[in-house]
Amino acid sequence: MNYLLLAFLAHMVEEEEEAERQQQRRLKSRKRKREPNEEEKISDEQFLQQYRITKMVFQEIMDLIDEDITAPTRTAKIQVMTLLRVLAEGSSWKIIDQGDSCRFDLARMMLEILPILEFHLCPKFIKWPQGPMVRKRIREGFLSKWSVPSTLGIIDCTQVQLEKPSEEFHLYLNKNNVHSLNVSLICDNNGRFMAVDASHPGATGDAEIWSNSDERRFMEKIYDEDDEKCWLLADRSYPLEPWLISPYRVKTPNAIEFNQKFDKARSVMTRSIALLKSRWQILLYKDPTLSFLPEHMTRIVNVCVALHNMCILRNVPDVKIDPASRVKDDVVFDELNSLLPDALSLRDEGALNRELLKQVL
Repeated sequence: MNYLLLAFLAHMVEEEEEAERQQQRRLKSRKRKREPNEEEKISDEQFLQQYRITKMVFQEIMDLIDEDITAPTRTAKIQVMTLLRVLAEGSSWKIIDQGDSCRFDLARMMLEILPILEFHLCPKFIKWPQGPMVRKRIREGFLSKWSVPSTLGIIDCTQVQLEKPSEEFHLYLNKNNVHSLNVSLICDNNGRFMAVDASHPGATGDAEIWSNSDERRFMEKIYDEDDEKCWLLADRSYPLEPWLISPYRVKTPNAIEFNQKFDKARSVMTRSIALLKSRWQILLYKDPTLSFLPEHMTRIVNVCVALHNMCILRNVPDVKIDPASRVKDDVVFDELNSLLPDALSLRDEGALNRELLKQVL
């Protein structure tokens, strides 16, 4: 009898403890419902101003990276919001002011979150036009919007300043005597970046990056093997090739007129780079104390480009262009690409395509 009584009492205690646990869970649930999410604590306008994206885009990002974030949901949101604000402001001074230890913790957190964002965002939002129908739509877009035929994209490079690297620092010293990465970008008719290569030191020339790129090999293949006669538009930093049209170097009246119309078509790239750097001002190197190794800066550039494309696709309002984002070195590369063995024939065929384009423009 005593045994049965003890068992009954033990069962009663267990039920009471379970009831108490359920009550605690209900209280926590109600508390969570009462407490707004971090992004709900500020207005939509303030959120866009501070983080450069809408709350809807932010939630899309969180949904994409959810499986790879180990921190609790609330902590993860705070981390990603902090990272976005550093990318947007280009500085940590407005976010933390508690000294070097907090700054170190911020940098460490960024280096943990950045690979996750890069892994999920870049393949989804930076896409090279592999399919012929996609390429056709882009060419039609350039024709209808800019009156240039057979154009698949616009290529350019932009310098992204960084702290002097500890190794091989001379390779990163650009023509302005500043350490940087030379970032290659290719955009479509809507200003979305289809390709980015942020792996090259600042001393590397635009033409050299192009000559060794996967995109050049792709353009050559579809031009020669698939008989898809299209090209990219470039500035005077690039050579003249059948699939890469650059402006005239001579200054005859006809050449000047063509170059002016040509530059007007290329203005979509100029604006896209300015918008990229104005929205994500970490690319303008405004806070030297927030420094990263070149490989980490490469990852930052990739994430910023993916976010730029995401903003275009999701109709996020543009930001005001920062004058510092428009700086561009006017480096002139000879039309003949001496880096290639068949440079002469490539230049001559490219000249024929440029003449065809001049007749249209």
